[in-house]
Amino acid sequence: MNTKQIKFDNSEFDSIDISKLNEISKFPCDIFIMLSKNKLIKIFSENDLIDHSRLINLSTKGIKILYFKKGELSLESNNTSNTFEKNYIPLRISTLLANKVVPFSIYYLNTDEALTLLFKEDSTITDEQLNDLKTKRIVQAFIDDKNEQEYQDYIDNNLKQIISQDNLAIEDKANIIGNHICSKLENVMADTNEVNLKKLNLVQEHFQTFIKTNTESIGKLIKILTKDNQTIYNHSLVVGSLSYVTILEINRMREDETLSSKVKMFDEYTLNSDEIKNIIFTGALLHDIGKIILCIEKGLMLASNTLPAMVPVEVIHEHSKAGYEHLKKFKSVHPKALEIVLQHEESCDGSGIPNQLPKTQISFYTQIISLANYYDNLTSKNSLPCEEALNEMEKSIIKFNKYLFPIFKKVILNIEHHLPS
Repeated sequence: MNTKQIKFDNSEFDSIDISKLNEISKFPCDIFIMLSKNKLIKIFSENDLIDHSRLINLSTKGIKILYFKKGELSLESNNTSNTFEKNYIPLRISTLLANKVVPFSIYYLNTDEALTLLFKEDSTITDEQLNDLKTKRIVQAFIDDKNEQEYQDYIDNNLKQIISQDNLAIEDKANIIGNHICSKLENVMADTNEVNLKKLNLVQEHFQTFIKTNTESIGKLIKILTKDNQTIYNHSLVVGSLSYVTILEINRMREDETLSSKVKMFDEYTLNSDEIKNIIFTGALLHDIGKIILCIEKGLMLASNTLPAMVPVEVIHEHSKAGYEHLKKFKSVHPKALEIVLQHEESCDGSGIPNQLPKTQISFYTQIISLANYYDNLTSKNSLPCEEALNEMEKSIIKFNKYLFPIFKKVILNIEHHLPS
C-alpha cells in the first residue's frame, strides 16, 4: 500500500463513522485514519473496493472514526457536526497508568460521533476504570490539541513504567516507544536545541529497555515503522534500531567461544558500553537531518512538513555535510555521532559522498550505520523484499565492510524470521 502521513487540518477534513462505509461498495475518495501528533495516514484509496473484513478489524480495535477531505464524500447518514468544534489529537489508552494524575481532560467518541468527557483534568485514573475501557475495547481516546505538550511530558515521565507493564502486548509497547522516539526526533529536526537533543538522548534508555524485554520486540517495532511509506523520522529510527541490534549481535558473538574468532577483527572497538550504544543510536537517528535543513532552505518541504517524494540530487549530495555543520554547534551531540552524520553516505570503495573517503578513514561505527541505511532505502524506497535487498548489497560488497556484512545479514534474517504475519 502506498501511503504517507499528512498533517491534519480541521478546515480541510471531515469525519465519518466507520460503520457508514459498509453502505457503499467502493471508496469514492481517499480515506484516512488519525495517528498521534495530529496526523493522518491514508489507509484506503479512491475507487478501492470496500474491504469489510478490514473495517471490522479496525472497529474491534476501538477505531470508530475515519477521515476524508471535505466535499469528497457525501452520505445522508454522515453527521460530523459535533466532532470537530475544536481540534483534538488521539492518544492510546495503553499509555495511561492507574493511580497517576492526568494533567489534561480526556474524551472518547460515543455512538453519536460526539466527544464525551472520559477523565477530567487533574483526575486520578483507577485500575477499575482502565479495566472497564479494556472490556469495552476502547483503545483510543482524544485530548484537546492545546494539551499536546502536557501529554508528551506525561509520556516522558512515565514511559519506563508504561512499557514495563506485563499485561501490555509487545505490539502496543512497540507502537508507544516508536511513536515517542519519532516525536522527539521530529521536535529536534523542527527545532534543534539543547533541550530537545537531551530529551532525545534520554528516551534512548527506554528504547534499550524495550529491546531487551523480548526477542521479538525489534521485529514488531520495525514492522510498525515500515508498514506504510516511511517518514524521515521512521526511516531514521529503523536505521538506529538495525544498527543497535547489529551491535548486540557482535557483542553476543564475542562472548561465544565458538563464534568469537569471527569478530576478533573488531576487538579494538568498544561496543558493549551504554555510552557507545547511545552515541551510535544518536548518530543514526540524526543522520538525515541535513535533508530537512536543505529542503527547508530551498522551499521544498511539503505543507504536511514532510520531504518531497523526489528529493533533488543536489540535496542528496549535500545533506551529510549540511547536517554535520548544523549539529556541530550543539554540545549534546557527541563528536562520534557527528562523524556518523557526516560520513554515513561514504562507501568503503571510496565512491561515496561527500568526500569519497577510503575505508580506513570511515569510522567503524559509521560502517554499521551505512549498512542499515542502505538496506532500509532498498526495502522502503525501492520496495525490494528482504532477501532481494540483501542480494543487491552482496553484489556491491566492495561498498561495505565485508566482515560486518555477514553479521548484519544474519541480524536481518533473524528479524524477518520473527516478524509477525
